[in-house]
Amino acid sequence: ASEGILVAILAAKARTLAAADGGVHTSQLVAYSSDQSHSCFMKGCMIAGITNVRVLPATAATEYSLQPEALRAAMEADRAAGLTPFFVSTTIGTTSSCAVDPIPELA
Repeated sequence: ASEGILVAILAAKARTLAAADGGVHTSQLVAYSSDQSHSCFMKGCMIAGITNVRVLPATAATEYSLQPEALRAAMEADRAAGLTPFFVSTTIGTTSSCAVDPIPELA
């Protein structure tokens, strides 16, 4: 899992930076997940040099899943601050709560 998420983060980083054609720096990239994500998400971001990481809270009311509205609001706030969202880590049956994120709605 750790290697897989690291490779996914690195690929998203490379794709985003290439598409920006020099207009975005690594320090402007933002990655997102819920607080139910595996610890390898944070480790992968650290290894990839991603310093802007948003871990969004999940609650029992939503069965601990990452909510599209919360993600959208965080991304809009980050864009307004001059940052570039580039990666969202989703979960399907987390180890802590068996949470399943609504992936089609988050895409």
